[in-house]
Amino acid sequence: DYVKENNALAAVVLNRPPGHLANNTICIFNNIAVGAHYALNKYDIERILIVDCDAHHGKHTQQVFYRSPKVVYFSMHIDGEYAKESGMVENDGEEDGKGYTFNIPYPPNMGDEGYELIIDSLLVPVAYDFQPQLILLSAGFDGHFND
Repeated sequence: DYVKENNALAAVVLNRPPGHLANNTICIFNNIAVGAHYALNKYDIERILIVDCDAHHGKHTQQVFYRSPKVVYFSMHIDGEYAKESGMVENDGEEDGKGYTFNIPYPPNMGDEGYELIIDSLLVPVAYDFQPQLILLSAGFDGHFND
């Protein structure tokens, strides 16, 4: 209730793992999805941006919000084996959520310049266009070639 009463503009929660693979043995709970649902229901937030950056595509987070126009899911992940089930560019939502999912598969061993290009030319314009009231970062630790 602190956020509601004091109009906090920013908050940081360090939570590992984000749980974006909660439909398999790697993750049990999808903390990002739980947090987004809580914010949508408890605080009457109408627009959430989830940024998922990890080697693996967050197929479960995508699945949870695939039909929702209230959540933009923006995933940056390694192309190929990590994205083959649901993380391709053409996987962009269904029904009311069509166009609210952005999958950006990138080549293995991509360096910092590639991340900067994705963020500057794709993520920032999406965020400005959507005007989220809350941004959640689903950060993995195995997406950079030095990890």
